[in-house]
Amino acid sequence: SFEKSVFVYFCGSVAASWHPAITKLVGRSIAISGMKKKLVYISKCDSMMVFVTTGNSVLHSPWFSKKQEGSKTVVHRKGNCGSYLGLVKGVYLKGKLVELDQ
Repeated sequence: SFEKSVFVYFCGSVAASWHPAITKLVGRSIAISGMKKKLVYISKCDSMMVFVTTGNSVLHSPWFSKKQEGSKTVVHRKGNCGSYLGLVKGVYLKGKLVELDQ
């Protein structure tokens, strides 16, 4: 089956400090809240939507039952992402870009 991915960009001066923790979460579930949705240009013709962390973003590894695993991205007005619950599929750019399942 074909699976789409969601990408989260961890920005700011503390982004590098998240790298050791995030690399250990590959294949595990995480919950992130307080992000913004942004359009990023990869080339002149290609772009993709990513979520960008803000000063109010919170990341944690949730303990939840199988019933809660179905929850995914909740987007609110003007690209604000209230929360995301999913699996970490990959970590890139020294932990600044994280690939999540959709």
